[in-house]
Amino acid sequence: MTLRCDDTIDSMQTVPRLIKQFKPTNYNLTLDLNRTKRTFTGDVIIDGIAHTDTKQIILHAKDLIIKSVIINNQPAEFSFDENDALIISQSKISKGEHKIEIKFEGKITDSMHGIYPCYYDHDGVKKELLATQFESHHAREVFPCIDEPAAKATYDVTLRTEIDVTVLGNMPIKFQNVTDKKLVTVFETTPIVSSYLLAWVVGELHKKTA
Repeated sequence: MTLRCDDTIDSMQTVPRLIKQFKPTNYNLTLDLNRTKRTFTGDVIIDGIAHTDTKQIILHAKDLIIKSVIINNQPAEFSFDENDALIISQSKISKGEHKIEIKFEGKITDSMHGIYPCYYDHDGVKKELLATQFESHHAREVFPCIDEPAAKATYDVTLRTEIDVTVLGNMPIKFQNVTDKKLVTVFETTPIVSSYLLAWVVGELHKKTA
């Protein structure tokens, strides 16, 4: 059987582009990582622009437990649909700028995407790091977002972790302190980037400065 190029295109599933209805401009993301329990809790504040008057904004979220959603300081309803869609509803969402705050929970798994543990031996002792792999569409497993390469925004990331670990990201650390027996690491704001470019690693690391 000969398969033509247009047959391949026709058989592909068409996935709606969420950036056409809402464009994020900044994510302020805070995650509390519990390596022992293999869980995390999070809070993300998304600033963005709705392109039309509407009653709903759709984001990506996969395998996350959504605890609450607020749009412009008012509670919003939410539900899930196919293609990892998180549908956020309010009686009226006007065209223009909006602020969405979402509280959520998730799991750290061995899937090697999202947030996952990396195992290694050091002097005969088994160790592990927590790392991320968001390319190409796995950021949605860690926080609600528009997880499309074209949906570029800036990111402000704060991680709460164990105390005796090294925390690295793809931005310089703005500051660190210990609060409530947790190491709090705040990174500098990213340039305008796609969601899949976010990355961090947490664990026992050695470093050499040159």
